Amino acid sequence: MDIKLLEHPPLTPEQLGARWNCHPKSAQRKMIRLGVAPVRLSRRSVHFLMADVIRIEVECKAGLAQKAEAPPELIENSRERARESKAKKETEAAAKSMLKEPKAR
Repeated sequence: MDIKLLEHPPLTPEQLGARWNCHPKSAQRKMIRLGVAPVRLSRRSVHFLMADVIRIEVECKAGLAQKAEAPPELIENSRERARESKAKKETEAAAKSMLKEPKAR
């Protein structure tokens, strides 16, 4: 390891989770998903370099508060379902109101 890397001690997932206000496993999965290789100091302990953590935080600019966007086709399908369910409810309400009205003699 390079001497510069040892200036800041590597973070455990627990420390990373406390830093990002999330569960340690979530923080660990997020780092791995973003392409950061964990440093294994022993067989069971996983650590992340502080330089990588700071780089990820700078790239995200919001402390990993990213929102996942749904694909456009799913958004369009949900809008269609909402329109269909609204039309169905209106039809059912109209049918109920017709049944409840007294007949004129």
